[in-house]
Amino acid sequence: MADPCAHLAQGGEGFDAGLLRIEPTDATALWRARWICLIPRSHERRCGRTCESHRNQNRWRVRSGRTFRTGRRGLARWLQANNFSVPAGKSGITEEYIRKGWCFVAAKIRLDEGVAFRMVSNAGRKDVAAPVARKAVQKQLSSGELHPLLISFDTPTCIFPLSISAVGGKPSEVLIYVLSAEPLLDPFTFDKSIEKIDRRRLEWEEARPQRLGSHALSLQNLRILQLSHQLSALDGDGRTPRNSPRGWSIEDLAAIAKEGEPPPSTNTPGEEYYESPGELLHCMRVTPDQISKSAKDLPRLKNRGWYLVKLGWTFTPEEMHDLEFEPAIPAVARILPLRSGAIAAALLSQFGSNAVLTLAAACQSTNPVERINAASGIAQMQDPRLIDLLLKLVQDPAPQVRLHAARASGPNWDRRLVEPLVALFRDPDPEIRGKATECLGIHETAESGSFYVASLTDPIPSVQVCALRVLWKIDPDAIPQAALREMLKNPDEDIQSAALEVASRLNREMIQRADLVRLLGSPRIGIVSMVLHLLQRQARGPAVYKPLSSAEATPLTTNALTLARLMGLKILRQNADAEAIELTLPLLRDTHSLVRSRAFALLRSVSGQAIAEDDPAIWEHWWTTNKAAFKTPAPAQ
Repeated sequence: MADPCAHLAQGGEGFDAGLLRIEPTDATALWRARWICLIPRSHERRCGRTCESHRNQNRWRVRSGRTFRTGRRGLARWLQANNFSVPAGKSGITEEYIRKGWCFVAAKIRLDEGVAFRMVSNAGRKDVAAPVARKAVQKQLSSGELHPLLISFDTPTCIFPLSISAVGGKPSEVLIYVLSAEPLLDPFTFDKSIEKIDRRRLEWEEARPQRLGSHALSLQNLRILQLSHQLSALDGDGRTPRNSPRGWSIEDLAAIAKEGEPPPSTNTPGEEYYESPGELLHCMRVTPDQISKSAKDLPRLKNRGWYLVKLGWTFTPEEMHDLEFEPAIPAVARILPLRSGAIAAALLSQFGSNAVLTLAAACQSTNPVERINAASGIAQMQDPRLIDLLLKLVQDPAPQVRLHAARASGPNWDRRLVEPLVALFRDPDPEIRGKATECLGIHETAESGSFYVASLTDPIPSVQVCALRVLWKIDPDAIPQAALREMLKNPDEDIQSAALEVASRLNREMIQRADLVRLLGSPRIGIVSMVLHLLQRQARGPAVYKPLSSAEATPLTTNALTLARLMGLKILRQNADAEAIELTLPLLRDTHSLVRSRAFALLRSVSGQAIAEDDPAIWEHWWTTNKAAFKTPAPAQ
């Protein structure tokens, strides 16, 4: 573990096998470790005291220890005397440390001494505990569970001497944990992480056409499944035999699904690339109770919170250099102007109040990319210092910034945000309007209801829609029936849809039946479906049962949507009266074969005539002849 709060603590795990070697001394698996550590020369005495204190804990028994300050010759003599050697051509690495004034701390560690381990070398054959003890020691050694030797020294910056591991000439996997008062990072591994993210983002952008195509196909398939279910339900009138062919193909359903589709919006911010902030830096905030064992060994960890950073990286020999950790916030902020800056903003948001001023400054940049990325981080934070910033961001010229500002207004609520959020009711982007409406619907109160009631007559349709939805959340009883009826008469389909949505949620009948029937001719299938739902609810209410008449179904039979005309034909089949036949005859010449076949099936079922499907004139002649004598057949049982 590395602790950069003015000190650095290092465990043996991170050192190269060439300088940290654990080997059996004989067949009975007594273990001996030889260990070398690097520290700055000016702190050798402090290191010696630390080793001594841990020796007395009887976790490890330090047999002997020595701090080298006699230069490369002293180090070479000790290495030779203890069966170590520096590979040929690698002595320059150790000499560089000596040139910089580093000291080498050497220690021999015997695990067969002290109270922590039991001697197993002289165990007899009947000593059944010996194999168990031997396996326990082997397991602890292989898993790294043995308590590390703690070396501590003062250093102006958090540093981990990795260059010396290059003497082995092989890649080395390093795992370091850093506890610090502020988040830290290693610039080398951080830059490498950015390169990885940029590569993945490039691949993501190159795959955009295929991804969008797959998404469109998925939506189409879902819509086809829904239509298949709806058409099957339209057959359930009691007159159509259950074993009759379905009468439509996948191509028919695909064509119907495309009818009435709204054109893609040109104002939406679009899809956003996402990566976990942990891909840049593994960091979390910890409290002393979460690191109680570490705080016991390092008392200075008590009584405050810390940032825990985990660095795991496999270094090639060419990449091995001393890792010098630096404050993370300035380094992360430097990539906010880049295309992957949103990931950096998400990481900064995890640093809490320490990063608020950094993100706030980036939100005021003249670079729109930097503002967008920084605003995405603000949307994930809660801090009273953000209020004044949000008052400006909701008016930013970039739609993405306004969207993030609207999202951030919820967790950072203040009454001063009401006016700028209401102004977003006029925003051209529907997602921004939706977020502003959602925020006001949560935080506004019934006392503000009169303002939103007055907004129901605003000349701008989007203002009416947003005001109605906020009013539904804060005080639904305040919604005037007259205003709701006027909104249904408005030619704007968004206003009609919002009014129907609210009406369907209210328990009282607020809309006259004639106003609903008129909307059955809407070019939006969603509006048609909501109207039919409301009409059916009226029919099942406490009043006398009154299903939709054939005359009321007229707007459905002339609707431009194929599915709406099929809905109308179901109602006509259920009624099977003279007016139903009058309305069905024109559908024999419908542009869609599915409507024509359903109209033919209705006429044949009601009349009992075997007239050909493709001859509407004969059907019209039959009706002219038999219209006066026609009687509605009895309902099917």
